[in-house]
Amino acid sequence: MREQIRSIHNRMPRFTFTRQPKTFNETHLQGNGKFLDQWYCQFNRTSAIKYAIKKSVHAIVLSAIWSIFVYKLGLTYPDQAKQFEADFIVKVMTFLIGLLISLTLKESLDRYKACLGALIDFRDEFRSFWYHAQVPLVRCPAARLLIDIHMVAYSLSVVRFLVQKAGIKTGPSLTMVQQEFRACALFCDDGPQLAFGSNPSYQEIILLSMLRSLGILDQELLRRFRDARMKVHMLITAQRVKTPNTSAHLLHLVVHIFLLLIPITGSKLCTKMMAPLVALVLLPLMRLSEELEDPFGTDQHDLPWPMILGTVTHCSLTPSSRDVLFRVLHFFNNGSMTGNWDLIEAEELLGRKVICESTQHNPHAIQQSRQGQINFGLYLTADDLLNIDVVGNQALGNPEILFSPDLEKKEGGPVFQQAEFGADKPLLNC
Repeated sequence: MREQIRSIHNRMPRFTFTRQPKTFNETHLQGNGKFLDQWYCQFNRTSAIKYAIKKSVHAIVLSAIWSIFVYKLGLTYPDQAKQFEADFIVKVMTFLIGLLISLTLKESLDRYKACLGALIDFRDEFRSFWYHAQVPLVRCPAARLLIDIHMVAYSLSVVRFLVQKAGIKTGPSLTMVQQEFRACALFCDDGPQLAFGSNPSYQEIILLSMLRSLGILDQELLRRFRDARMKVHMLITAQRVKTPNTSAHLLHLVVHIFLLLIPITGSKLCTKMMAPLVALVLLPLMRLSEELEDPFGTDQHDLPWPMILGTVTHCSLTPSSRDVLFRVLHFFNNGSMTGNWDLIEAEELLGRKVICESTQHNPHAIQQSRQGQINFGLYLTADDLLNIDVVGNQALGNPEILFSPDLEKKEGGPVFQQAEFGADKPLLNC
């Protein structure tokens, strides 16, 4: 008997419960094995019924109580209740409110489809651009690593922009980066790279400087980058363009007044008791239109942008790339933070002649890079980023302006105030 119980116990399925992290990090970008088609399948009849009940349960209860109260009151004062009967007004208001909600929902659905289309287009264009950037460096794993790091940084800048605009709680920026690249200076939390990584419009400056430094930024690759940039700008524009909430508030007010008038103006008992059913239909549709109006979040009907962008925020490295990963990170960190590139180490890693001449000392440096010359003097180091004049007034504290947090002198150089980028505050204040 004891062996039978043990065998039955061993055949029972094991259930494990994993607690979702409280802050947005790398695990949200990997999708936990879920794909876009599976995301579509979760919206079925059962989920629709649960959503409708969840969004209207309070209104249903209150409407039922109000309907019963008005009905009892009408039995007590029948003459006065008969004077408020207006079935035609109820029909007219039902038609008008249904028309308004349908128009609002259609507008929200159109915006939702436009945002989802821009998101998928950017993912596809950027992935194609990434692969084409690796083609000239297919036999140089060190150069491919430098490209991969900057591509991940660019895609993460899109994620960080959406996270910041959605008001999602995040931790340090390193929690979004894959383990292999977390030691890279491009993702550090105490340098100018953090500010440039908050917006793809800024991060593309660093990406283009690396492509130009490696001598692979030809016309074909530049055209593909322009296509990817056009898609990401469409995505950012779709996220920013919103309508005022005045119309939504007015529609809520009209619907609630309508729910109050149904029991009062209805002449029959069936009409008076229709208020809870009307609330079950109208309120979920209004809530759904509001959620679709701003789909960049982590709610049920929001866009699966972490799932889609997660495919371009992580890079699976080849064995040859892993063999030189530590040396490449050490070489890049020293050069990008100090401006002193180890040319001997660079030639050993890249297998070609490497120079470090800026356009100030060599006016033909950019022309030479188009011909395949590797020149790390064209890369924007940390000091170069700090020397860029900021467009806008930093004193206003506008988060749309680069380097919005004040800089302070610390350890002989300008760095960011660490308190502005702590885990207790939003990740992006720049």
